[in-house]
Amino acid sequence: MALALAGGVLRGRLGCLRGLARLILLVTLGRRRRSQNQ
Repeated sequence: MALALAGGVLRGRLGCLRGLARLILLVTLGRRRRSQNQ
């Protein structure tokens, strides 16, 4: 049970980290594109 709960928590954290990484990449790419367009 403990291992299963720990696995679920780790998966949740990894999912959050992936989501944050995607948002950061999208923001950085958007800023670069805007700066290049200007």
